[in-house]
Amino acid sequence: MNTIQTTDQYFMKAFGRIPLVEAQGHNATCTDENGKTYIDFGSGIGCNVLGWCNDAWCDAVCAQVRSLQHACNYYYTLPQAKFAELLCKTTGFSRIFL
Repeated sequence: MNTIQTTDQYFMKAFGRIPLVEAQGHNATCTDENGKTYIDFGSGIGCNVLGWCNDAWCDAVCAQVRSLQHACNYYYTLPQAKFAELLCKTTGFSRIFL
């Protein structure tokens, strides 16, 4: 069985899929399991437009995970405080809802 057949056997079809098996990606391109390369002009469904494996993004995520990969919102963290400040200054809002 190939990837699409295996997926279709074990997943309920809640939405249609494009018959493309993404195997690897970097920045704005991805390569399918047959070696064909595509340029991404879309984004994740309602999540991001970061492309794949962008070096700066990967470095930032790895650095954060090495120090603190997750914290409950019951506690304070410096990255969360800096992000809230940047978000408010950028959008003009005085506070974000958490």
